[in-house]
Amino acid sequence: MSKKTGGGLIFGLIVAAVGLFFLLSNFGLVDFEFRPDRWWPLILIGIGLSVLVSHRFADSGGWFMLALGTIFFCTVNKYLGLHWGNFWKLWPLALIWIGLTILFERKGGGACAFGEQRDESTETRLDEKRVFASLEKRVKTENFSGGEVSVIMGSAEIDLRPSQISGGQAVLALSTVMGSIEIRVPREWRLELDTHNVLGSVENKTETVPGSTQRLTIHASVVMGSIEIMN
Repeated sequence: MSKKTGGGLIFGLIVAAVGLFFLLSNFGLVDFEFRPDRWWPLILIGIGLSVLVSHRFADSGGWFMLALGTIFFCTVNKYLGLHWGNFWKLWPLALIWIGLTILFERKGGGACAFGEQRDESTETRLDEKRVFASLEKRVKTENFSGGEVSVIMGSAEIDLRPSQISGGQAVLALSTVMGSIEIRVPREWRLELDTHNVLGSVENKTETVPGSTQRLTIHASVVMGSIEIMN
């Protein structure tokens, strides 16, 4: 199953399920009352599930959106003793999220940062996670092989123009939730885009010179944010 197919499948199932509930309710077969003030968090849950399926449950942004939607759903429906009056008591969840993110990224050998970071690197593979943070990085290598960049409520600016692709092709996964990612690539690279966009934008502003032999495949996932690719 491709990433696009997986995400579309989940979204289609959600729409079909909602339609089924309305149909059964219209014939009095189920007691179902649609109240936007109580059901709107399901939109966030659906977006999170769609992103997760599209990225084989390896997208931190999808998990964030799923968790946020679940918390809001329990709060507006007063499940688990939650309501807007005691919603502030959930603030420790932010610390738990940050701690778990750090632990899992260390276990996986990745890097997760909070705050602002500027860097110049010769690394051959990107593995960057930013939560409430910004990153500026310039990569200079002759053996770039791709990697992953994930941003939640932050920004990342990565300049790959001084680099060359190892073996002629590389795959780069970009993911952002309520954040922005800006990637600069050489004109000698030919781009192939696979996008998953929910209330956001993915813009390709690159120009490729004729006869390009180096190919970069980008899997871009955006939820209420933006990804921009340029030279």
